Amino acid sequence: MAKIKKHRLSLEPDRDYYLAAIASHEKGYHMGWILNRELGTHFVRSADFGTTRKNTNLLFPVFAWEDENKMLSWHLISNRSEHGFLFDDLKNIDFLLHITPRPGDAFIYDLENKLKTIPVIYAFFPVYPEEYPTADALQFD
Repeated sequence: MAKIKKHRLSLEPDRDYYLAAIASHEKGYHMGWILNRELGTHFVRSADFGTTRKNTNLLFPVFAWEDENKMLSWHLISNRSEHGFLFDDLKNIDFLLHITPRPGDAFIYDLENKLKTIPVIYAFFPVYPEEYPTADALQFD
């Protein structure tokens, strides 16, 4: 009897995005407005991002903008819902900034420097998907 060969297919998640955590006391619509003013973006309210945990549906407000000039999709996602956090490990974070596809390093450097100068943002840092598996679930159409 011939021995059957088994092949394993290992798929890495598509991580062609940039993700940053933002801490601010502002409401979502006001944070979108501030980013529009300070960064020249055009965030508008979009469909909520939904997920289920422990038999509870969680909805997180989303503000989106399609930058057609640079061919980037921007999403500002609230980390808080009525029933929990999108990223449980980041309970002190209020928003996540998700940009697809991942822009170049110079663009990210300029963006991070601009975000650091916005007075209502009191903490900001990049989120590395390897450290937060929840990050790979953030898929937008």
